[in-house]
Amino acid sequence: MTPYVVVLKPLDVIELRVAVDSWEAGTVATVLEVAPDSVLAEVADSEGRTLEVVTVPLEAAGPVEGAARRRLRIGQPLASRSFGDTPGYGVSSP
Repeated sequence: MTPYVVVLKPLDVIELRVAVDSWEAGTVATVLEVAPDSVLAEVADSEGRTLEVVTVPLEAAGPVEGAARRRLRIGQPLASRSFGDTPGYGVSSP
């Protein structure tokens, strides 16, 4: 069987195959930037708030599988917060 190559790009959702920093294997993260041998990924809470940005070696990043995949709603935002009320975020304050 020939191994296949997974090409990662920004905003892809990944699952950590092994522990990275303080995050255990199975943690779901979002790719922010891709480098030749690693990705910069954001780990967020269920409300979409960033918990930490980590550098993940490519061999430690994999597709989201199992229970983590079932928890995700593909095509929907992880959080339902609106930035329209945030001053300085493309809206002028009254």
